Amino acid sequence: MDNQATTHTYTDEELIVRSRTDNVVFGILIERYESKLNRYIRRITNVTDEDRQDILQNVFLKVYTNMNAFDESLSFNSWIYRITRNEVIDWSRRSQHQRDRGYIDTDDTLFDQIESYEHFLKDLELQENKHVLLKGLNALKPISREVLMLQYFEEKSYQEMSDILKKPVPTISTLLRRAKQELKSWYSNNQHNHD
Repeated sequence: MDNQATTHTYTDEELIVRSRTDNVVFGILIERYESKLNRYIRRITNVTDEDRQDILQNVFLKVYTNMNAFDESLSFNSWIYRITRNEVIDWSRRSQHQRDRGYIDTDDTLFDQIESYEHFLKDLELQENKHVLLKGLNALKPISREVLMLQYFEEKSYQEMSDILKKPVPTISTLLRRAKQELKSWYSNNQHNHD
């Protein structure tokens, strides 16, 4: 590579190809995805910071060791998210901490922190809404929670979600519709607790 600045203009797919012969380039992929994947792991499961770092290390190790098997016609983004999802599932199986339902880390900042006294009430209301939303998401089936997280928090397209979850796009559409209905039903049944 000429210099590191020019590597940032390459697509992920181009970088993975270049990483096969240049280990330095692989670091750029890590830089691009570390915080995104860290946030994704935090949102789909409740693990300690140390466990989350272990999962991330395993993800990047798997990407590195399997980069020759990467199909360049596919999206690298979807591929690495699928690897991350599978690693979280594997970690859950290995850890004996798996429960029927995972819990979302409520320390994740979905809304801005309170910045001034004038915004205090508005921020308080947002925090309450955040709490209700997280409680509702935690009440959902794991697959329902995951499709909502991928769509609304990770901003994945239907095709990307299809690639990550290894399900056809029409199934993704159905899962999203059901997840929204499930969340709406939970909210209706629990609304009296939030007024």
